[in-house]
Amino acid sequence: MNWAQEMIRIYDTFHSSEDEMNPIFHEKFKAGIEITINAEGIMLNARNIENENQETLIPVTEKSAMRTSGIEPHPLCDQLQYIADDYSNQYFHNKNNEKVSFKDNSNRYKAYLDGLNEWAESQYSHPKVVAILKFIKKGNVFFQLKKIKVLDEDVEESKVKGILVRFIIQGCGKIEECWKDPDLIDCYINYYESKLKGSDISYLTGNNETKTDNFPKSIRYPGDGAKLLSVNSTDTNDFTFRGRFKTTNEILSIGSIDSQKMHNALKWLINQRGIRNNDYVTVVWETDFKTIPLPNQGTDDLFSNFFQMDQPIISNVDSKAIIQNLFTKEYKEKINPTSTVYLLSFDSATKGRLSLVQQATLQSSQYLANLEDWHVGAEWKHKRSKKNLKTYTYIGVPNVNQIVYSIYGHESDTGMDIKGSETYVNRQVQRLFTCIVLKRPIPKDFVKKAVLRASMPEAFKNQINWEKVLSIACSLVKKEHFEKKEEFTLALETGELGKRRDYLYGRLLAIADVIEKSRLRNQNVDRPTNAMRYMNMFSKHPYRTWTIIHENILPYLNGYNEAIRTYYLNLIQSVMIDFKEGDFENDKPLNGLYLLGYYCQHDDIYSKWQEKKQHEINNTERESE
Repeated sequence: MNWAQEMIRIYDTFHSSEDEMNPIFHEKFKAGIEITINAEGIMLNARNIENENQETLIPVTEKSAMRTSGIEPHPLCDQLQYIADDYSNQYFHNKNNEKVSFKDNSNRYKAYLDGLNEWAESQYSHPKVVAILKFIKKGNVFFQLKKIKVLDEDVEESKVKGILVRFIIQGCGKIEECWKDPDLIDCYINYYESKLKGSDISYLTGNNETKTDNFPKSIRYPGDGAKLLSVNSTDTNDFTFRGRFKTTNEILSIGSIDSQKMHNALKWLINQRGIRNNDYVTVVWETDFKTIPLPNQGTDDLFSNFFQMDQPIISNVDSKAIIQNLFTKEYKEKINPTSTVYLLSFDSATKGRLSLVQQATLQSSQYLANLEDWHVGAEWKHKRSKKNLKTYTYIGVPNVNQIVYSIYGHESDTGMDIKGSETYVNRQVQRLFTCIVLKRPIPKDFVKKAVLRASMPEAFKNQINWEKVLSIACSLVKKEHFEKKEEFTLALETGELGKRRDYLYGRLLAIADVIEKSRLRNQNVDRPTNAMRYMNMFSKHPYRTWTIIHENILPYLNGYNEAIRTYYLNLIQSVMIDFKEGDFENDKPLNGLYLLGYYCQHDDIYSKWQEKKQHEINNTERESE
């Protein structure tokens, strides 16, 4: 089953139980005025609608749903310039106090009245339709709205012509709001289907339906002008298909009902489950609509209850098993492994064209395995702060936005921002989704860019932003090696993995940083260490730069007491003896492993300090008892 057929299945399965899914030939718009009438079409009241309550479901035709400047009235609720017979009689005064008349709306009013009258006289009429028709025929809509102060006396035309009016009808059923009445909705659907003429094979289902060339807009959000399908011309001499096909039907033949079902289900899915990055939208769902992990979510998003608990940070040795167990408990045990997971991503190259830029269909078991592989393979230690929660540390992977913004964004007062680079960043999100969902190798340029940014701490105004970039770079480097069956951990590597030249040089940089930073802190001096200042140069020429850094830390090293000085000297020596012959003198640039060595050595030193401090506190408490 392709994705379009899946949309039709979703509509047929869920549209009756989901209030948020539009019925076919209906669309949601924002109404500005609400008019209450009785069954005889007499206005009882009217009011301006507050912003939060403006969304209104109204009947539409295929042409009126996509109208721009042409005359295509909606069948029931419409704008003032369509429903008010006295619209053209209005005027206002401009800035120069000149009298300006409203534009002639007679064609719009006539088209609206004719359509409403045709529905009211059909076998699919409804008492509410008849009541609204009576109200419209009585006229003076604009005058009545001004009389009760819903509209200002000297209001400009540009401010009112586009206001949509919805109706409440008293005495025509228990449900008075026309946009909430299921009987009225069914009547219109039956009425509109009765007007559809002709029969062709719909390519989506194989059913014989009336072919449509008018496809809906507003797919990603209300007012979205981009269409997924479009037909430029029905001219048989048009160059678009000349020489390849005889008629447009040979190019594309989609039934009106199939089109409505497909688009309405897609809109509902995007609204309910859409992953939005500016205009780039991704939707992921499982055929039984069970809760599944989304590719954009971080480990702490998926298992927030676990990671936000007030608990000690789990060790890296246990983290892999814990994440695997969480995936099994939260998802694998609850989801049918043979069901299907769909992923669709949409983006617009222009305002009028929407493209399906990414598509994937997997069995649920494979999808879950791929996401588990991502969260296990790229796990690292990260810090996160959320509203109403204190900053917490977790081992896992940040969400996709955090990763992409940190690598390709720029620093702002609120963190990392992508303003001005949205299109480029959308492309990187798409690439990362491909890696996660389809278990593709992480792009080398992605890792290279992350390592480069993490190697320039001096380029960041806020230390916290650099630390986030560093952790993310470590996650990506770890994932790159995980794909090669090399599993680095947060603990200092003591085997062959820990004797890599790049890893060892990273450890030396961390030791130098801690030596100087601790002395500066004791002296209440706030400035970057030599290790941080030379980090970028160190990543390119480690042997040459280490000589400079080592000479600069000697005065700080000599400032410690003999025990601490000896500890650091022995630590440096233990790293030096692990270099293989010729590796230390090799001055070629370092790869991303040096960041892992840097991070792990840093973490190891501070963890031991904390353990020692806690041990001293415990001993003091015992002595006081």
